[in-house]
Formats: sequence, C-alpha cells, structure tokens
Amino acid sequence: MAENKDNATIDEEKKKRENGAKGLQGAAFLGATEDLIERHGGAVKEHIASYTGVDNELGIKYKRSLKSVSESKVNPEYKETNIKQQAGFSAEIKESANFNAENRIKGTGRRKVRTDDIGRVNDPLLDHVVIDGNGNIVAGSQMKFVGKSPSEALKKLQSKPYQKYLDNNVDIEVPKDFFSGMQAEADAQIKSLGKQLKAVTEKGDTKTAAKLQEQLDALKKIKKNLKESSVTNKQALFAREHPTLSALGSELDVVNRAGLKGAGTGAAISAGISGIVNLYEMHQGELSPKEAFFNTARDVASSAVNGYMITAGATGFSGVLKSCNSVKIQGLAKTSFPGTIVTLAVDTTNVLIKYFNGEITGAEALKEMGERDFVTISSGAGATIGSAAAMHIVAGSAVAGQTMVPVIGALIGGLVGYAIASAGYASLLTALQEKELAHERRLVIEKACREHIEMINAYREEINGLINNYLSENIASMQTFFTGILASFKVGEVEKAVYGVNGITMLMGQKPLCSTMEEFDALMYSDKTIKL
Repeated sequence: MAENKDNATIDEEKKKRENGAKGLQGAAFLGATEDLIERHGGAVKEHIASYTGVDNELGIKYKRSLKSVSESKVNPEYKETNIKQQAGFSAEIKESANFNAENRIKGTGRRKVRTDDIGRVNDPLLDHVVIDGNGNIVAGSQMKFVGKSPSEALKKLQSKPYQKYLDNNVDIEVPKDFFSGMQAEADAQIKSLGKQLKAVTEKGDTKTAAKLQEQLDALKKIKKNLKESSVTNKQALFAREHPTLSALGSELDVVNRAGLKGAGTGAAISAGISGIVNLYEMHQGELSPKEAFFNTARDVASSAVNGYMITAGATGFSGVLKSCNSVKIQGLAKTSFPGTIVTLAVDTTNVLIKYFNGEITGAEALKEMGERDFVTISSGAGATIGSAAAMHIVAGSAVAGQTMVPVIGALIGGLVGYAIASAGYASLLTALQEKELAHERRLVIEKACREHIEMINAYREEINGLINNYLSENIASMQTFFTGILASFKVGEVEKAVYGVNGITMLMGQKPLCSTMEEFDALMYSDKTIKL
C-alpha cells in the first residue's frame, strides 16, 4: 500500500514538473516572439492595404489599389493591350507592398511609395520613391513592364521614348523574370558592338565609330540602371485579374515565414527546458537515457508545431488589427495581445481534443483550461510590460544592438509574469485544497455518519456528471467541426476553418460576426464597434 502511495506521489510530482515546464516554455515563447509577431503583422498589413487602398495605421488613402485596378474598364477591341497596361499598375502596387513588407520585417523604417500617392501624379520620370524613417526621399525609380521577352523589353528601352530616363540617370525596374535575361542580352550586344567598333576604328571610319560608341555607351548605361523588381510578369497579370487571391497569397507567405521562425523559437526553448526536466528525471531513476531522449525529442517537435501555429495565427491577427480604423484596436497589435489570444485558442483547442478523446474528464478539462488561461494572460501582460520597460531604458540611446533590448525585455517580462501567475494560481489551489481537507477533517472529528460521506461523494459525482453533460451535449457536432478545422490547417483552406469556428460559436449560443469574406470586408469598413 505504501509502495502504491509512493508511486502515486512520484507520478504527481512528475506531472507538476511537466506542467511547470510547459508553462515556462509558453511564457518564454510569448516574450521571445512578441516583436517577431508585431513586425510580421505589420508586413501583413501592407498587403491588406495594397488590396483595399487604405492604410488606416498611417492614415493614408492610395490613388489606386489592386481592387480598383481590377475594376478598370477594358475596351473589347484592345483587351490584351488594356490588360497589359493595367497589370503594370498592379505591378507598381505589388512592388510597393513587397518592399514595405520586407522593411517592416527588418525594422528599417524605409518605405517605397508610388509618386501618385504623394501628390506627384503622372510624374514624368519616376513611378516610385523610397522614403527613409525621417521622411526624406532617398531614391527613386521608373517601372517598365514592357515587351513579350527580355530581348524585346531591352530593345524598347533603347528606343527614343525611353531616352529621357537615360538622360536623367533614372533606375529602371523590370520584371523579376526578365531581369537576368535582359542583363545577358545587354552583355551580348555590348560584346558585339565592341567588336564592330574595333573593326571600323581600324578602318578609319570615324563617323560609324562615333555612332557605334554612342550606342555602346547608352547600352552600358541601360544595363547599369536596370534593377530587378520583386514582381514577375505573371504575378502582375494575376494581381490584375485576381486581386483578392494575389493579396491573400502575399499575406499567407508572410504568415508562413513568421510561423517557421516561431517554430524554430519554440523548438529551441523547448529543447532547453524539456532537456533539463528529462535529464533531472533520468538522474532520479524515473527515466532511462533512451526515454529521456525520446521525451525531449517529442516535446521539441510538439513545441515546434505549436510555435508555428501560434506565431502564424498571431501574425495574421496582428495584421488585421493594424488594418482596423480604430486607433485603440491598432494599439493592441503592438502588444502581446495577438500572441496571447491565439495561444489561448490553441491551448483551449488542445485541451478540448484531449477531452473528446476521453483522456480527461470534463472537470479536469475546465481546471486545465482555467490554469492555462490564467498563466497565459499574466505571462502576456508581463511580456508587454517588460518590452515597454526596455524601450524606456534605451530611449534616446545609440548603443549598438539596442533593437534587441525590447525583445529581451519582453522575454524576461513574460517569464516574470509566468512566475507571478504560477505562484498566484498555486496559492489559490492550495487554499482551496486546504479548505476541502479541513472540511473533511471536521466531518471526521464530528463523527459524521457514513450516509453523509456517501452523500458528499454523490454530490461530487453529480457535479462531474453535469460538467461532462454540458461539454458533451453536442459532442458529435463538436467533433465534426474540430475535425474540419484540423483538416483545413493541413490543406490551407481558410473557408473550412471559418465554417468550423462559426459552427462551434453557434453551438455555444453565440452569433458569428461574419461568415464570408464579403461580410468581413463590410465589417472592416463599417463604423460598427467590434467587441472582442
């Protein structure tokens, strides 16, 4: 009997260590990824703004958007030409969004804007200008998506209508898929002109030599000024014909990149914390070396998956928050709020999956969700406070590497928040447990009859039954919706995920805010207050 009690005690202590390790990992992860999510969320916002034509974060309304360009009129007699020209506008918008998204991720403060959007409509030389963090124009370029091939595009740039760009030494951005071909074609022509120039010079034909020299100089200048755009011809045409999918594809690319970084961060944190826990248990004789290695590898893999899901989800959520017309909602995107909300959603989903699989009871599910939610929220708040404190410390500083300080501050803040939350929650549980024990001792001291004790047990079972019935009343429907959501994550079908989430929302007696992309757009543009 004593041996069983010892084993039970060991199992309980092991479970506490594992839960503590998971909580610590979660807190460290929230702190370590807050800046990552904020920067990538800003990149997502850039692509949302490219579609809508409105950047609520900066208070800017663009002259053109992917959506407005796609709605441009087309003359049936010149359809191909019209579409090609309009695809050029789409390319300009995509180029700005791509540049700005990358610089949001890097944190450089630089932005590329169309000259039309800064009051220089139909600028004769420039389509884009680059503005630094102080608002100064530091570069400019002309974008030319012309010709059906690299050689044809280069030939057009050598024609008279494009001479003004050479005379003013303007950088010319060309399609990403044409750039290397145009460079190669230019090199071939330069080599050929060089041979011709040498031949006529040897013959003493100065007039022809001067003409060839002029062509050679112009071609070298064109080659020097050619710049590779981030957009291909195919992408420009796709953006013109399918603006929603084009913007969404760019957003998902950013979300995926953030998710992959989050997966690496989650795996690294888990490797350290889980490794220590399993090494301790191995030295205590609770695990063999093989089991310790397996457990650590399993925890790292699990943390990588969760890290991807949380970071990717929080990045997309952050981008949406930054795109809202409410300054207060935009402000939430600069805190740990997106990461905290998505973490709660993932943790709650994992607990419910365990419940539906019969691994835990309804009461255990509610208890586990309560503990995780309490600690996660406190850890997120600590991360925000830590980041803000670090920003205050480095304000006005020019110390190298200062951009890392807010990240470290958020990490430390998250860990402190976790420690406080864990201690607070543990105290609450201890107080409750002591109260129950005191109640039981009092019943024993008062020599309560067996019937009363059985009645108390019956009440307990009845409460568990009520909880289980409450959660499992619609278990079949719940399982269907959760299966659909998990399947959508694997194939990337957003609509299925939305359908599943909305289904669960309705089962809980609530009404979804929106069911389609059109309803979502209408909600974002409306003045309606969204209560989260």
